[in-house]
Amino acid sequence: MIPLDDLAQGANGEDLAIARVTAPATPRLVLAERPGAMSEEVYTIGFPLLPPPEQQVSGNLIFADINPRFLRGYVTKAGVVELANGRRVDSLEVDMLVPPGLSGAPLLRRGSLEVIGVLFGNHGSYSIDTMSSVNPLTGAVTPEVRSQVNFGLAHQTKRLWNVRGPALDHRTLRQFSA
Repeated sequence: MIPLDDLAQGANGEDLAIARVTAPATPRLVLAERPGAMSEEVYTIGFPLLPPPEQQVSGNLIFADINPRFLRGYVTKAGVVELANGRRVDSLEVDMLVPPGLSGAPLLRRGSLEVIGVLFGNHGSYSIDTMSSVNPLTGAVTPEVRSQVNFGLAHQTKRLWNVRGPALDHRTLRQFSA
């Protein structure tokens, strides 16, 4: 169990938390100094816990199923992404969907244990394939046709280095790791 005072949310309110845990040191993930780049091959692995809301014992959620996921793809954009709510986030956009519960999983460089980001969600983009129109003679309406594409999003490592909180003795992760 992780004491709640050892948890910290990112300073900008992003979907990112740091916790101090005791665990074996191998294999060891390393935070990247070099940022992720467009077209770079990446992968992630995680175990999203998706409990049905009705499964509780004494107020504690019971996780009936652990859903291991291994996903791979490539970075489609490195930089500012505008989310549906209008918020602009400096992140990595990847050509994989982030399943519910996989938020917080590491985004790793292909062939390494180097973390270039932390997954936090998805966003979509669309193009208009056919414009809507109205036939002036018949009044028949042809609707607009759109193609939707969805991408996963990850906080870039440069954001992680500056996270601070109780789990890091109120230092940044870079200071704590030194």
